[in-house]
Amino acid sequence: MNVIIKNISFVYYMVYTFTILLTIVGYFLDLNNMGFSVDNGIVVDSLTTILIIYVIFSIVFSFYYFYKRIKLLRSTDDDLEIRLEKYKQVSILRIILIGVGLLSGIVIFYLLRSEIILYSIGTSALFLILSKPSETKMISDLKIKTID
Repeated sequence: MNVIIKNISFVYYMVYTFTILLTIVGYFLDLNNMGFSVDNGIVVDSLTTILIIYVIFSIVFSFYYFYKRIKLLRSTDDDLEIRLEKYKQVSILRIILIGVGLLSGIVIFYLLRSEIILYSIGTSALFLILSKPSETKMISDLKIKTID
């Protein structure tokens, strides 16, 4: 079980590592005026709308899909290793879906300089924190009776 949690945690922390790296790169590009800004109102509105819709959709879908799959995994009589592998796949998918919204939000924020994007970045970061993997969560999600 520790290997499964380590694999999920690796993906989780890589999303936050890329978040920090993108933030640092964007800050230094902005500081040295090396970046560029999009001033067209239609482009700004379109990208902002697409990002906000993606963030909302990805959060709702990832949590809905995760709990539907976990409910299905609880009711199956598969071997524990198979259930753990499926749990790992679903958890990584949830982290990636939310992480893409977070990372693209940072890129779009530095491109558009729009403060409304910060709300979608914060929302993605909050739900990514709620998706943090742990052994106790996995045990309670799958209702595992014994720990190997």
